[in-house]
Amino acid sequence: MTSTFEPSARDNTPPESGPNGVPQQYTNRTRPALVIVSKEYGTSSGPEGICCERLANALSQNGARVLVFTVRSPGQRPGHIILDGMGSVANRPTRVQTVIGQLVLGAPVSHWDWVLRVGSRRITRPAVIYARGNPLASLVAGYRLAVRSGLPLVAHFSDPIPSPWEDCSSGLTARRIATVRKILDRSTLLTFTTPEAVTYMSQLYALDLAEKAVVVHNIVPDWPLSAEDGPETHEITYVGNFGGNRSPFELVAGLSLFNGRHPEAPLELSFVGTDCSWVQRVRDRYGDFVPIHSFPRTDKPCACYTRALISAVVDAGDCTPVFLATKTAEAVHSASRVLVVSPLGSPARRLFAERWQTVQFAENAPEAVLASLERLSLIPLSIVRAELPDRQAHLAPFRGTRVAGQLLDQIYSRISTV
Repeated sequence: MTSTFEPSARDNTPPESGPNGVPQQYTNRTRPALVIVSKEYGTSSGPEGICCERLANALSQNGARVLVFTVRSPGQRPGHIILDGMGSVANRPTRVQTVIGQLVLGAPVSHWDWVLRVGSRRITRPAVIYARGNPLASLVAGYRLAVRSGLPLVAHFSDPIPSPWEDCSSGLTARRIATVRKILDRSTLLTFTTPEAVTYMSQLYALDLAEKAVVVHNIVPDWPLSAEDGPETHEITYVGNFGGNRSPFELVAGLSLFNGRHPEAPLELSFVGTDCSWVQRVRDRYGDFVPIHSFPRTDKPCACYTRALISAVVDAGDCTPVFLATKTAEAVHSASRVLVVSPLGSPARRLFAERWQTVQFAENAPEAVLASLERLSLIPLSIVRAELPDRQAHLAPFRGTRVAGQLLDQIYSRISTV
């Protein structure tokens, strides 16, 4: 086993010849397959897996031949094939597994056994490798597969690596930066979810990434909403988890202030798919002021949003806001009223702020949350029904057909010159 991030020299041989001994190459008549490498795939994998599966389905529906390398195996999907769905003994990311990854691969990643397995394959048909991180293991696996197969690499960063709140001077983060730099250099095309992330990564790595970077939105399905859909419960709903620089406490503190002002009709708070440890911490701190409920994760947040009086989304509270949570766009599509707790200058504010009465933004402070809740609680259902069609029309760039079509155009136009 070669203990290096780079595949060994023998892995750099060109792909084998195709039928009749003719070398396989790209032609104007044949579009190569798109091989997605993503450790997370499918609804059981959380937000990254859901977004990846939505994209794979949309790409397939747009005529692309899609193949997937992943850890989990959700089964055969229309139009594409799971090439590798085996489990990983290093599936739970820990510091110990990251150290093993550094020793085995020369890259500080968990899931190193899966990375080795994917990187040992060789794709001999015309193909483009599309490695989708997070986590970093997906990017490393895709890199190794592309180098071994002699194929173009497209790298996707759903979140910048490292994140803005990480200490870039630490040894582990410095090794991650060195690993990502190799991937950036090798990639023919880079995809990000926001232009703010492109700017942040360009500055962090002192590279001009703009020429080979494109923004690819995470897909928001055009869920049908019936005319009867509307507020059915007197509650605020939050769908998803917390972590990194995203915390529930400012949201709940603002809600407790609201309930203190309106003791005759306090708002309840429902967490959907939120880790029980976060729910318990919120209960311990604010349970006397806010009725709190917890429900399991769902891959259909539309139903949760339409039943709530207000749907809440919390962005990471960064001084350098670069993230756009997919659930922000999902709430704009589905929810009656939307509260987005987001820092100034965030991608969510750029896209959705000050457009509708039914979508209100608040900075990450309890008093700001309170003010937005006061405004939202006064909006009648007639305004909700009037604004919802325009909100959904505004999300046209997030629909699967457009996202997949634009991505395929970018990929195939770039590799035609490789």
